[in-house]
Amino acid sequence: MEEKKITIKVVSEYLIISWNIDGLRPEVWTYLKDQILSKKPHIFCLNETKKPVEFLKEMFSSLEDYNFIINSHNPPRWHGVTILIRKDVKYTQILSTLKCLPRKGTISNDPACGRVITISVNGRFNLVATYVPNSGVDRKNPLKNLPYRIKEWDPALFSYLNDLSNTGPTIWIGDINVCPEFIDVSHPKSMIRYAGFTKEERESLEKFIKNSGWIDIWRLQHPNDKVYSYRGYTKTFGGMRLDNVIVSKDLKNKISESFIDYDCPVDTDHTPIGIKLNI
Repeated sequence: MEEKKITIKVVSEYLIISWNIDGLRPEVWTYLKDQILSKKPHIFCLNETKKPVEFLKEMFSSLEDYNFIINSHNPPRWHGVTILIRKDVKYTQILSTLKCLPRKGTISNDPACGRVITISVNGRFNLVATYVPNSGVDRKNPLKNLPYRIKEWDPALFSYLNDLSNTGPTIWIGDINVCPEFIDVSHPKSMIRYAGFTKEERESLEKFIKNSGWIDIWRLQHPNDKVYSYRGYTKTFGGMRLDNVIVSKDLKNKISESFIDYDCPVDTDHTPIGIKLNI
């Protein structure tokens, strides 16, 4: 009688968090360490580190249970992304290749400089951590960078994400600098021309999601909730859901939880977001 082999698929849960820290200040570092020690996330993505590589290496080296990948912007006082990865997680860094021009103000020929890090985790899924260019950084011309965002960055990033998803399940996480729907801002009528909520930016993201089957997992799991990841520094601002986790369609049923930590006590303009992935 032929013996049948039984294959047991091992499922692992990953806690993945992302936070736009708007500069690695002492109070941010204290809260970040507390979150890491208490929650022990498998992956912690940071946006807008705004520090040189040497400074960041010194800080992150004190986290004994974590490896880290730093993509500091040039000049380093702007932007910057980092991924902290728990040492029991096997990963491989993937070159983030975006086929577009860098935004003006970047002293680099690489548009991903200070903005994108990609890893393959345990050969099970890809993760792309981003700080997407803001369409408005000029007070006199609030949407100065909107053409770059729509015509250069979005097509290049979306093409990159689609190509990557062909190699395996893929997570896009971080400050994506666009609120997908009217429910994602506190005052949609008055914010209609705010950077991150323009019709052009929303339509660009919507086209990408619909054409390729990507999923805004937080909105899928919280269809009617009005919770914002960007709250500004003033109590009168309101809020915008600029930080997000967008996943390829093969991960739709593998995200057990998605969250926004709106009550984060640190005085930062963004709050942490994250997911629990079972794969």
